[in-house]
Order: sequence, then structure tokens, then C-alpha cells
Amino acid sequence: MTRRQKFFTFAGTIVVIALLIGSIAASGYYKRLFELENAGSTNLANGLTWGQFTHISGQDYGNTTQVYYVSWYGCPIGAADSWAFYVYFSRAMNMSIYVSPHYSDPYDSFPNTPGVIFEKQFTVGGVWFHPLYVYNQYMNQTTGGLSVNRSDSLELGISLLQSELPQEVYSLERSAMETLPTFGMPGNSVNISSGTILQHVNTNVIVLGPKGAWILNGPLFTPEFIYGQNADDLLAGAFNNSEIQTAASLVGSVIQSD
Repeated sequence: MTRRQKFFTFAGTIVVIALLIGSIAASGYYKRLFELENAGSTNLANGLTWGQFTHISGQDYGNTTQVYYVSWYGCPIGAADSWAFYVYFSRAMNMSIYVSPHYSDPYDSFPNTPGVIFEKQFTVGGVWFHPLYVYNQYMNQTTGGLSVNRSDSLELGISLLQSELPQEVYSLERSAMETLPTFGMPGNSVNISSGTILQHVNTNVIVLGPKGAWILNGPLFTPEFIYGQNADDLLAGAFNNSEIQTAASLVGSVIQSD
């Protein structure tokens, strides 16, 4: 059984999708593994941009498209981004059996932001969607029940990613996040990598397909646009929300580019 097949078997109801992070790489051990290959895309030397997909590799990853969505149950960014993927995939299939309404951590930024939790992986039209939630609602445990202290939440999250993501996905994400700054990321600057200021694994998405790899670090739109709304109401109302529709179209442009 291949590593990817082992991953699909292991992931069952909570599966994987993508993502983030590096801790602080003071050494050069983790080198950038992939270079940008197609003209017109953002140059990797310029880093990632907060809230935007960056094309980070032109390598062919096979005939299917794999979307790895990494977040945690209480994340307001994850709550906001979840609507873009929910709306995009709802255009092709009934998503009701794959999602449940949810709210972000009431003690975090944008408390009680409405979102959906993706309950399990699914596939449609040659696209596989893998959700992985690293921490629980309040980030005091992993979703697997391990206790989390804020002082080691990043290291524990990275360890979990390494054990549950396919190696090629983990290496891609870890390399990019330790090497590159994410411009516009709260608390970041142009001179440091995203991993330098991260306190935990945050919401990220990796898309792999025939035409390469993309990474999203941060929200496709600010949670402020849906703050205070009812999650159950948004299950229907998301299709009439201009911010969510724009974000869903952006998701589609990345997925369909493969």
C-alpha cells in the first residue's frame, strides 16, 4: 500500500487537506524543495500573500486534483474560508451529508464566527477534498484528545501534520512556510518567515494537481463580513453573499486550472 493510500485509510472521517507551517528554521536544513515554473505566477522569492493562493510549483502531481484543508475547530479564519469551499462544491453535489454548522472559538478574534465543519473527505469530478482539523474548539486538545499547552501547540501541531499528511504535501508546506514570509500576515514583516511568529498551526489550504501546487495562507475574506450571522441561516444564504461567492469563484479558478 502506498503512503497516500495509507493516509486515505487512516483519515476516514477526519481527513486531510492541507497545510501550514513551519516552526522557526534557523538552520538551512529545510530547503525550498520546489521552484516556481510557470511565467506570470508570483515569484516564490517574493513570498506568499496573506489571504491569496500562491502558485508555488509547476510539478505534475497526477491526473486528479487533491485539496488539503488544514484548520482547527475554533478558528475564525477556518470558519470564513469554509463557506467558499462549501459553496464551490455545492454547485456540483449535495454537501449536506459532509458538513455541519459550527461557530469559532468564543474567546478568539471574531468570536463565534459562523462556519461549517467538513465531517469527512469526499470526491467529485476528479477532485478529492481532505479536511484535517488539528486542534479542538478551544485549542486545549488536539482533535485526537492529546492535551495542548500554548507553549508547545505549534510543535505538537507540526508533529501531527507530519504523521497524517502525505510526505510530499508535508514537505511542500513545511519548506514553503519556513523559507518564505507571508506578506500581510498579522504580526509579520518582510524580513521574517511566517513560521517565526506562528504560535500554532493556522488555517491553510494546499491544492495539488496536473499543473502544480498552490498554497493559501489566511482568509479569502475577512471574518468580519459574516461576523454575528447565524450558521444555519448561512447554509442557504451563503449562495447570495457576494463576498462568499467571490471567494468560491477564486477557489474554482485554482481547482479548475488543473
